[in-house]
Formats: sequence, structure tokens, C-alpha cells
Amino acid sequence: AAEVGQAGLVENLQGMWCDAVAVLVGWEWPHARRAIWQAGTASTAAAVQAWLQILHTGEISEQAPIPAVTESVLRSNELREGTTVSLDQQVTCSVAFAKGQERRVFFAIQGLPQADSALQGAAAQAALATAATTTVASVVLADPGQQSNTGVVLSLAPLLGANPEVGRSHPRWLHVHVRPHVRGLLKLLKGSSHGTVLMSIGRQLVDGHWVLSFATPQQAQYAQDMVVQHTARLRTLHGEAMLPMLMSSRSL
Repeated sequence: AAEVGQAGLVENLQGMWCDAVAVLVGWEWPHARRAIWQAGTASTAAAVQAWLQILHTGEISEQAPIPAVTESVLRSNELREGTTVSLDQQVTCSVAFAKGQERRVFFAIQGLPQADSALQGAAAQAALATAATTTVASVVLADPGQQSNTGVVLSLAPLLGANPEVGRSHPRWLHVHVRPHVRGLLKLLKGSSHGTVLMSIGRQLVDGHWVLSFATPQQAQYAQDMVVQHTARLRTLHGEAMLPMLMSSRSL
């Protein structure tokens, strides 16, 4: 059972909702713990024994053994439209959110976790992994700001769900998937009754899609590479933050 659960966790860490894994595990852990201890049938008793063998201590902690991520923390770190941001690395492109209304914007990435300069070695890496679970990294489209190297956020998409792809027939175009934010998923889970979550997700969490036009195919490829590289790094950090959940039963 533990191996199946760990395999599912690894699979989700490779998906476009990777940044939701820590949030959902923390949210579901107390409910799952309570269900295990309240179960009384023979089959669920066997499941309890499996848990006890995995944990060895005979006790399941009240909270998941991973960094706690709350809706309020995500809200405070969430970038919003209309915010002025620093654009140290950006590419100019064109986008049209309505027919005949094309505009020039900056394409950039914001909200990446930052290393703590006061820490070094393993401690610094662990802190960076924890920070990755609470930051809200986004691909940003921004209008030029009033000052040099700044922009005003026009639209944004969660980085880990962006899945950028250069157009095969139009190599100057970049297709970007726009997935809902993790906080939207968490709010939906809190507001949905048992058994209606999947229906609510399909109805309320709607994906979008950008088609961005760059001056050259090289710029489109550069923008794609920028997203892919940061995404890979961020996935690694999320995986490191979830290591306590991926430890072998012997380690536990």
C-alpha cells in the first residue's frame, strides 16, 4: 500500500498540478488519519495494521511530515494583475485577448523561490525546497512600466502548468497552457461537499490558452526554454520538499 501511494505521489509531482501536491497532502492528512482510526471493519483494520507497520511507532502524526502550506500564505504570495514587477529577464511578444486587439507585452517569469543567503549547504537547499511550496511561480505577460525594466502584470499563468510549445507550422508562435491557481483548487475543495468535488472541479476550474507571437523563431524558442528550465528546477524542489512522504518504510 505504501509503495502504491508513493508511486502515485511521484506521478503527481511530474504533472501540471505539481505545486498542489504539498497543499493537498496537508489538507487531506488529518481527514485520512481520522478515517483510519475510526474504521472498524476487518478490511479497514488490516489497512490500519499496514499503516502501523509502515510507521513503526504505532502512531500517525496529526499533521503531514512536510512543510505546512495554507491558503493565507498562498494568497499573500500570489501575484495579481495590475501589480508592477521588476523584469530582469524578459522577451517582447504580441498577444490578442480579443479579436483585432493585438498588443505588445513583455513575457517573463515571476515568483520563483529565493535562496536564504544566511544559510549554506544542506540547510540552504532544504529551506529553498520549503520555500518552493509556498511561492506562486508564474509566467507573466506585462505591459511596460513607468520605470526601466519594470512591467505592469496584464495576465499570468502558473509556471508548473504552462507546458509551452513552439508552433510547428508557425515557429514564431508559442502556445502556453493557462491552468487555474492552486488557491482556487483549495477554495473549491473547502467549499465542496463529499462526493461532489470532481463535478465542481470540472465546472469551476476552467483552463485557458495563450498564443504568443515573437519577432523571430529564436525568441519563441528562448521563451520556451526559459519556462522549461525553471519548471524542471521547481519540480525538483517540490520533490525534495516531499521527501518525508517518499521515504521507505524502513526509514520511517
